[in-house]
Amino acid sequence: MSCYIHGNGSKTIVLLSGYRTPSPIANFMPLSNELSKNYKVVTLEYFGYGFSDSTNEERSNKNLVEEIRSVLNQLGLKPPYVLMPHSFSGIYSMYYANKYPVEISAIIELDCSKPNQMKNKEANYKNWWCKVKSFFGVYRIIDRYNPNYMEDMFFKGIDRSIYGEDLINLMHKDFVWHYDSSANVNEENMMYKNASELFDIKYSATLPVLSIICSKNAKNESLNWVQLHEEVFSNPNIQQLKILEGRHYIYYSRIESISSLTNNFLGNVADF
Repeated sequence: MSCYIHGNGSKTIVLLSGYRTPSPIANFMPLSNELSKNYKVVTLEYFGYGFSDSTNEERSNKNLVEEIRSVLNQLGLKPPYVLMPHSFSGIYSMYYANKYPVEISAIIELDCSKPNQMKNKEANYKNWWCKVKSFFGVYRIIDRYNPNYMEDMFFKGIDRSIYGEDLINLMHKDFVWHYDSSANVNEENMMYKNASELFDIKYSATLPVLSIICSKNAKNESLNWVQLHEEVFSNPNIQQLKILEGRHYIYYSRIESISSLTNNFLGNVADF
């Protein structure tokens, strides 16, 4: 599993990417650069992402969390950690915090998925054909002749003045390398099961949580995005919701705002 460590602060922030995010290290790099001014920042790339190897191990909450713990331990980074997940990594982070509460000092969510959003949905399973397309390099051909295919899925709202062409090109390369790999397909097929393990569970009343959500999802009434995030809170004194203008990949354009909210939040809950 590949990782990138940046900064020398006393608190360790662990960045965890959303499902299928192309090259998480490159994707999080501008945010990591900003946060590293005050914290030690670790970006992890799950198996099947970025520079990491793939795997045939089931992409369950348990396996993913144990892999995260193992890597952080091998890096010599001692808990507690501040987890900063994006999108579906919010599910894994919630599982982590509930199973190993002493290892997590806070969670700062970036427009994260919530377990109950999948409560009224049926499990969805991808078939073998997706893996065949990946194995034979179909997505390399698509990206070569239609680069907008990947960018329409992952780059909406990106600030290209922050993300240089080197990072953009790296994300394109990792997209065609890993998209619909065995690990990716298994992770998608496990989503309902992983979410269902946390249905109706709330965060511990002693865990500081800051949920930063994007305005696009907050304004979408059919998502009930604000309610889904607030219903997992159990202590409003240290569990808060903030809305930032932008899209799902909120850190593509609101890096300074995220950094400022992080500093204020961790400063205020430091002695809780």
